[in-house]
Amino acid sequence: PKRVFISSTTAGEIAVIGNDPAIPAEYQKLIGRIDLCTDAGEALNGQGACDVNANAANIPNTPNKSNPHGIRFSKQTGKIYSIQENYRTIVEIDPSSLLVTKTFDLSTTAYTGYGISPNGRFLLLRGSVAAPAATKFGVIDLGTAGTPLVDLVTPEQDGTLPSSGGSFKFSPDGNRLYVLAGNAATATKKDKLFAYDSSALPALTLLSEIQLALSGAHSFDILAQGAGVATFIVVSNSTHNSISVINAT
Repeated sequence: PKRVFISSTTAGEIAVIGNDPAIPAEYQKLIGRIDLCTDAGEALNGQGACDVNANAANIPNTPNKSNPHGIRFSKQTGKIYSIQENYRTIVEIDPSSLLVTKTFDLSTTAYTGYGISPNGRFLLLRGSVAAPAATKFGVIDLGTAGTPLVDLVTPEQDGTLPSSGGSFKFSPDGNRLYVLAGNAATATKKDKLFAYDSSALPALTLLSEIQLALSGAHSFDILAQGAGVATFIVVSNSTHNSISVINAT
């Protein structure tokens, strides 16, 4: 269906807006709310049990502690995926029924952030450990029965911590993954951009570890051409007051 999904960190819900001009009664109107509250999640945050909400468009749900951050749509499954940072879960939502159809538990992992491959098959998970500092990656394979979670082996990320400036992005064709290293005080490897071959996920192959200008923070984006092939990477260097242009070919 043609619908827009918007998460609220303070309410712990996802609002749904109709986006199909062929349905005038719903077009550009709030048509539903998805309550993300779970008893287990609330207990994890020192709260009581969830109450029953109507999920009606005109009736706000009772706020909860789920703290959703980010929504992704999978072309592979036709489902919506949202991460609840305080619950340490990712939920799968049917965009037609607006029901949660699956929950992935991340509580025993280091993963706190996620993205999705351009083909919609893999949820890329990102997290970190503090001592010693290291960024960790894994994938949930939405195209395999049982949706297995695979921890990726990335020893080159030892010493790094995630960047706050958009830490990883796929090229539109899905063949390349780029990862920024953050400059947290406890990181021993900083000012780096890592280029990976991601064409054979869940396998991830390091292609290059690029030294950036020494700077307080970095953000980046991908210039893609043709069928979505990465041709240049543009990285901003905040305190260095510069932009680095990297030839991705």
